[in-house]
Amino acid sequence: MNFMKCVCQTKIFGLLIAFISAAALTSALIAQYGFDLKPCVLCLYQRVPYIVNIVLGLVIFRHAHRGHPKAATFMITLAGLVFLINSAIAFYHVGVEQHWWVSVLEGCKFDPTRLREAMYEPAARCDEIAWQDPLLGITMAGYNFVFCLGLGIICLITAKHSKMHWR
Repeated sequence: MNFMKCVCQTKIFGLLIAFISAAALTSALIAQYGFDLKPCVLCLYQRVPYIVNIVLGLVIFRHAHRGHPKAATFMITLAGLVFLINSAIAFYHVGVEQHWWVSVLEGCKFDPTRLREAMYEPAARCDEIAWQDPLLGITMAGYNFVFCLGLGIICLITAKHSKMHWR
């Protein structure tokens, strides 16, 4: 594979990472504001890696465009790790939803002494499922787990493949 073809593919891959991350974040915001599904603390934590990967995707594009293949490949690896971190957060959230374990996060616990505050600013509990697929029974956190696990693996494979062609 020649150098220019590899650069072009890396630029497209960077833009895909940014676009997919932006689309996932947009979907979460549509669910929240369009369908009134209140996010819990873990839901909000799962949004942060998407923001990071929007930036990383654009940085990958820039490095590939400027002919810095090692930097672009390193950023693809980072994006893969960020997706895997998001997958781990989502898996933890699924465990809390399914009552496999209790969340250690303070924001996920119901505190009856803060009932008055909760009346004015209702927050979703992490162990209550806001939406579940009626056919498969998978929650949004479950879908996010699978989605980010797949994207993380794809990024790491792509980075490994890119390293072989940059030499």
